[in-house]
Amino acid sequence: MMIPTQNNSNHIAESEISKIFIGLNLFTFEGSQQTILEKFAKIQPKLHENNKYRDPKLLIPIIIYVYFRLFVHKINKSDLLAVSNISSADFNDFIMQLKKYLTRESRI
Repeated sequence: MMIPTQNNSNHIAESEISKIFIGLNLFTFEGSQQTILEKFAKIQPKLHENNKYRDPKLLIPIIIYVYFRLFVHKINKSDLLAVSNISSADFNDFIMQLKKYLTRESRI
């Protein structure tokens, strides 16, 4: 069994970003790819070791969705799910966890 390394995760993340950008025809936003990779590099290590969302194939679509919704333009969730490896249930579960976390943090 191969033990994932940070370099391996980054390589998978880069591939996943490219695949999603191609699938969603986001060529005009290629500059955002590096920013998304940087966000991944900051977020992934903060997730618990056994958290399934540490997997770049699950985390990258979520980062792309949130990043584009907040800073670039709205992207269609269904289109994103169609070109990525994350299920709708996993996507929605993580978004709910994120909302709970942000709500809790805003009260501090």
